[in-house]
Amino acid sequence: MQRAIRPEVALARRLVIEVDGQVHAVPVVVAHDRRKDRFLADNGYHVVRIDAAEILQDTDAVASPIASFAGLPLHQPAAGPLPRAGKDLSAPMRADQE
Repeated sequence: MQRAIRPEVALARRLVIEVDGQVHAVPVVVAHDRRKDRFLADNGYHVVRIDAAEILQDTDAVASPIASFAGLPLHQPAAGPLPRAGKDLSAPMRADQE
């Protein structure tokens, strides 16, 4: 399935924007899109599908909510404890410091 995924991806926000033309109304394509959306969601991405006709009719109305979503802060738990003040994270740790 990964070879079929060609969306524009905002990686930092884990946002996938799919612009769908008329072919996306065909039942077999709808089923494929659902599988792809589920795959992306299962891997932590938020999928936004936009009808291409909507973009042509009112680009600003389509772009505004996407820009708002993309501008939200990313909330993720810390990977571990925060470093202590004055600790040099770029220097290698010695065995007696671990």
